[in-house]
Amino acid sequence: MGVLALTAFCHAVAGAKCIEGPSHPAAFATLRPNRTAICTYSFDELVGRILRFSSNTSLVDNVENVEKALEIPQMTTSYDSPRIASYSMTLSGPDGWRLLLDISEGFYPSNQGPPAFEPGVRAKRLFSAEKAKLWVAMTMLGSPPGSGAKGLARQPSS
Repeated sequence: MGVLALTAFCHAVAGAKCIEGPSHPAAFATLRPNRTAICTYSFDELVGRILRFSSNTSLVDNVENVEKALEIPQMTTSYDSPRIASYSMTLSGPDGWRLLLDISEGFYPSNQGPPAFEPGVRAKRLFSAEKAKLWVAMTMLGSPPGSGAKGLARQPSS
């Protein structure tokens, strides 16, 4: 039984696209540590994954579907809040890209109504994800040479 479980675990890790990296201390004591993930896919594949996820209207907007699209470890909340679940993780790839991924799932108005999440490292949603608003922010922290992904403003070519 133990060998079977170990084999299944090793197979799952070997097939993973991103694995847990080292956590970094948060800027404030009230926040949980900043998590990281080390991915095996290139910058071009990252862009493809983002485009496929963002254009797939049949998916429910929730943190689980973002995790599946990017094949990252399960995200954890940065802090506890009764109506908003806020997640953050820094991803990196083999060709030098680094991406800060921030996700907030909220039930609005955020200052009224019953609690929508059970607090904890992985907040448990108490209502349907379809009733929540999802906000995803992606910030490039580093990009591979020649990718053109250094920032929003493009330099004029000479």
